Amino acid sequence: MVSDRPDHDVDAFTNALGEMGDMVDDAILNAYKNKEGFTRTLRLGKVEPKVIYSAWDCDGNEVPPNNLNDIPFKGTFVVVADYESFWDVKGDGEAYIAGPVTNPTWLELAILANEAIHVTGDEHHVFFEGVDLVDDGKALKLYFGS
Repeated sequence: MVSDRPDHDVDAFTNALGEMGDMVDDAILNAYKNKEGFTRTLRLGKVEPKVIYSAWDCDGNEVPPNNLNDIPFKGTFVVVADYESFWDVKGDGEAYIAGPVTNPTWLELAILANEAIHVTGDEHHVFFEGVDLVDDGKALKLYFGS
């Protein structure tokens, strides 16, 4: 959310979001160019970028820091996202489960969040806002907003 404070730098805010968005889109497109990605493409079909990265808190100047290389949770986890039939655009979605992943960065989680959107069919909630530990610390649950 853009602040009404006079010291808020709208250009810096917009540039930071654009930089992170470009990094996420590039990572999504490159994630399917190796052998593992080819296998995922066969399973999921074409996975174009749909996710909007929003898993950040603004700094003191109300500019989102680029945290894409940060690791929110250390360990090995499966990654999950809920399925809600009400938001399923095509009617063939399902709950998302991926992994295991070890020490995933926010960028890696954004790639998985993008996959989750395709698997669940929920194209309304595309803002990837965060992740929480669930299942006694064995899984990371992706959270989305609209």
